[in-house]
Amino acid sequence: MRTQLAALAEAALEILVHWSTQKLIDCIKRRTTCAELRIVLFRTLNAAPLMNRHLSRVVADDARIAYLLFFEKARLHDAKSRFALDGVARSVELLDGSTRCVLDDEKVSSIKYNDVLADRARIAEQIEGMPRDAAFADLCERQRLDDLPPGIPDEVHIFVSRCRGVLQGLHRLKEGRFGRCENRECKRLFFQPLHSELPTLCDDPIDRYWSMAGHMSVDDPGATQRLFCTHRCHHQVEAQLASAFSFCDRRRLVEASSWTLKKRGRARVDEALRCAVRRNEAAARELRALRSRAKLAPMRAVSEELLGASIARAVCQLNVDIGLLFAASKLASSEQLAHGKVLPGVCDNWRCNLIFMAKPVRDVNTLYRRTFRDCRVISNLLVLERYLEKLSDSALRIFT
Repeated sequence: MRTQLAALAEAALEILVHWSTQKLIDCIKRRTTCAELRIVLFRTLNAAPLMNRHLSRVVADDARIAYLLFFEKARLHDAKSRFALDGVARSVELLDGSTRCVLDDEKVSSIKYNDVLADRARIAEQIEGMPRDAAFADLCERQRLDDLPPGIPDEVHIFVSRCRGVLQGLHRLKEGRFGRCENRECKRLFFQPLHSELPTLCDDPIDRYWSMAGHMSVDDPGATQRLFCTHRCHHQVEAQLASAFSFCDRRRLVEASSWTLKKRGRARVDEALRCAVRRNEAAARELRALRSRAKLAPMRAVSEELLGASIARAVCQLNVDIGLLFAASKLASSEQLAHGKVLPGVCDNWRCNLIFMAKPVRDVNTLYRRTFRDCRVISNLLVLERYLEKLSDSALRIFT
């Protein structure tokens, strides 16, 4: 009985998906004024693959749905996270498909990363605002693509043709700017942003602090938009990395580094250093347990190279943070040396105070990369590493 009810429910939901697909096509063709209905249809089709495996197969079998959702996401500005292929399903062909929109080389060469993302929303809005006249009919005839699934509205043909024209032109002139997604399950080719085209500051100062602490080299990509094509690829990789080594997760790192300190003034620096040692001891135990395993749990999205690089970055963040406190403790022991200086640990949320912390953390990071080569967490200050010796010698310069 339960099996029959499940089968009936799946059949009913399948009918709902087919009806929503056809109704959304009609809404796009007629440019329906009922915006609420169009949004409901979009959300139904967007969420259908997440409900169960049967609906996921139904949506995958209908090639029209991916292109319809691509158009609607651009129209609704649904993809806001600034990743190159957000809102573009894997079944949507942009680099390989045919296009009737060929842009001249001079125009393509001036297109930047953010222009590509903004162009999709702008073109979708322009298509929606075009009058249904002879000029529009001629445009539809010229931009209609042969390789799109039958039944796709002409508006979507125009939109996809334009997106293909932009990306294929960029790939022709700027092939070196394209890279593969670091998600092993994806590996899609996408247009990567330059460092100058990315935000110079994180929205959250604590994110900026840990980013500077974990900076590995001059060639460090430094932004997830250069590594992953969509935010979903990024989140999948992040979740699997955190399952292997929890300190790869930024939230775990921030939580483990948030301490309630009882002392006041310069004495807080040593108290913060002891808390950092306990945090690093926990991280070192976890890292040793990870390396002692004969075999890791399978991670479909994470390659061995990415896992190694992510662990090295997390280790760098932990060691630079404790190194900063270690250097500060050398000054905090002397009232004269600490006079007039803002030292880490002396107040709450000191990592957010980047006006005073940015230079010291960069200096400690540079010193760490020069003097410490092992990928292990420093958790015993009684064993004086060369890195710690250099910090002791340079403490006054770091905080000047």
